[in-house]
Amino acid sequence: MFSVNQEFSSLDQEVRVRVCHVAIDLACLAVVDLDRLESDKPICKPKVYQFDEFAALIKKNRLTASIGMLPAFINYSDDRLVELNKANWIKKRDQKLKIVSSLLNEKTVREYLYANGVGDKINGLIDEHGPWKNTSNYYRQLNRFVTYGCVNNALFPFKYANCGSNYFIPQDRDSDGAKRGRKTKAKRLSGHVGQQVHSQSPGITQKEVKKIKKIVREAVGKVRKNITARARLMYRRDNECKFVDEATAYGTNKKLVWNDENECYQKDNLATTLTNTCLKKIKLNRLGAKRYLIKIMQKEMVQLVKG
Repeated sequence: MFSVNQEFSSLDQEVRVRVCHVAIDLACLAVVDLDRLESDKPICKPKVYQFDEFAALIKKNRLTASIGMLPAFINYSDDRLVELNKANWIKKRDQKLKIVSSLLNEKTVREYLYANGVGDKINGLIDEHGPWKNTSNYYRQLNRFVTYGCVNNALFPFKYANCGSNYFIPQDRDSDGAKRGRKTKAKRLSGHVGQQVHSQSPGITQKEVKKIKKIVREAVGKVRKNITARARLMYRRDNECKFVDEATAYGTNKKLVWNDENECYQKDNLATTLTNTCLKKIKLNRLGAKRYLIKIMQKEMVQLVKG
């Protein structure tokens, strides 16, 4: 079964989509292209699939599933937003709601995605001497509403690519604001008590990000399989272990030992950072190769025309 906010992506990141609406009774769902969403282009209408069609797409492209998170302020109250100095966002949202509120409901969303569309409704709003004279203005807000969880706060003036961009990453571990690992593990069921973890693993820093990018460039250039695992091994070998002298009956030997926990990044955090960096690098490399081939083909076509 599919659910809203599920993300599906291929290993090479050529296919990246997120489920934004599910109609179980119709066995249909709507997905948005994350590459398009992260670009500067206007948000377009989500693409609709039957359940079996989308399952076939997942199998054909070997897509892996994960859970995407919408920006936290989508669910904030107005009072909370005012505390965050976002009163102007509330004003802009309310101005849009006065114009398109009649379109922002589940019935209209279903007509838009799975039925004959809402062209007549939008034309009716224009005929009522609304402030917007172009249908594209109405569709743009309706697409935002569907893409960002069918809540009114989806009309806030933000871009998907900027979500979470204010996360603070310190320069090094001694900087103010540098974070350690998670202190508690959240309870999974009501009645359970949150488990104390008290991880001593350090948080990510700008200095370590540079090291990871350098290692990823080296791994992508040399390794063809298991790139992420290889990059993680290279990082740990260079930064999280050391040789120490060990006395034996036959003399002194060099022994490889891991650093203490407070000097090593948490396994999951390191794997996530390496995976994201590797995938971006692979995608850029493939894009560069495609552009290079296009240039070669263009030169050959010019030579043929001249000849």
